[in-house]
Amino acid sequence: MTTENIDTTYDEIEVEEFRAAHRLGPRYTGARDRAGNPITVFRMDSLSDEDIKGFNKDHGRSDLCTSIMTRAGTCFYLPLLNELPRANPGVPIDSFTNIIDLSNMSLTKFWALRGYLQRSSTLATAHLPETLGLLYIIGAPSMWSVVYGVAKKWFDEGTTSKFRVLSASEVFTGLSETIDPKSIPEAYGGELKWRWDLNHGAPVLDQDVRELLGLGPDEVPPSGPLRYSASTGLQVVGRGRTEAELAYNGRGRRPAKERTAAPESNGASGDTSTNGAT
Repeated sequence: MTTENIDTTYDEIEVEEFRAAHRLGPRYTGARDRAGNPITVFRMDSLSDEDIKGFNKDHGRSDLCTSIMTRAGTCFYLPLLNELPRANPGVPIDSFTNIIDLSNMSLTKFWALRGYLQRSSTLATAHLPETLGLLYIIGAPSMWSVVYGVAKKWFDEGTTSKFRVLSASEVFTGLSETIDPKSIPEAYGGELKWRWDLNHGAPVLDQDVRELLGLGPDEVPPSGPLRYSASTGLQVVGRGRTEAELAYNGRGRRPAKERTAAPESNGASGDTSTNGAT
């Protein structure tokens, strides 16, 4: 799938199909690490046996999920976060910090996922390798050292160099090296009131995002697919939208003199509150 095809698919995908793809991949928590990079969580045990069989049987389906979710990052989250205050505003936000949660995963199920994981990694690194930041692996099953030795061969060296494997006792301290405790989900010892199973894992938007998009305290913006640029503001894309959702178009548009120097094509966490866009 070419970059042009991915863009067209992203803009024209049925909203329900996008939401189905979102269910099967990493979810943005709404928080950012100390450098301002968005944080995602992927709970591997959320994939059912039927999901895994479907991925292994229909590579097109797994490729679509990976491509669409990658595009959600580069079309919406990264350019949006580049407009927010952070410690080093001259350094563009162009990658995600990822938490891969293997809790409750049997070795059999993990092994069955190898094809999907390989293809997802290949697609992501082929199209947009710069978006793949640190990969924290937590909740690993017993005998992980043996499995890890095999699993590393599924990925290229550039990807494996970003792996950070944390034992149960290391999760909070390990994540805290690059993530403020306020931005670490409560499930991993932090203070962020985000849950994988709450509102389909919708992000908890911090105050900076809410102010930029002009959202009220309890206002929930449309779910994806979305686009954002400083010059046009929020753009609600995808087919099957309601008039209420389309009314958000243009939110967050910024005058030229107020825009950051960060490139709009590339895509500091504050306190968080209300759930928002996915």
